Amino acid sequence: VSLAGSHDYDIQDTLAGLVNITTTGGPMETMSISNTLNGVSITSTGDADQDLNVTSTTGGDVSIVSLAGSHDYDIQDTLAGLVNITTTGGPMETMSISNTLNG
Repeated sequence: VSLAGSHDYDIQDTLAGLVNITTTGGPMETMSISNTLNGVSITSTGDADQDLNVTSTTGGDVSIVSLAGSHDYDIQDTLAGLVNITTTGGPMETMSISNTLNG
């Protein structure tokens, strides 16, 4: 949980449990999450998010909620679960979602 924005996160190889990130009060920028086994949950309520990369999620859902807009998302290789993205309060721009197995 970050209450003043988050920058330059790199989370890899989480082979158990849920990756759960909440950011308020500022933007969520340049975040990379890869090779997770049990899902990713991201909630951002500050400024617009930028440069979020989620790759190789082999279990669980990818759930992203952004309340101030989202830019430059790249979500690849979600091999289980649902990709669920909600954006309010700003534009959703330059989003790439590829190789999803369950929607």
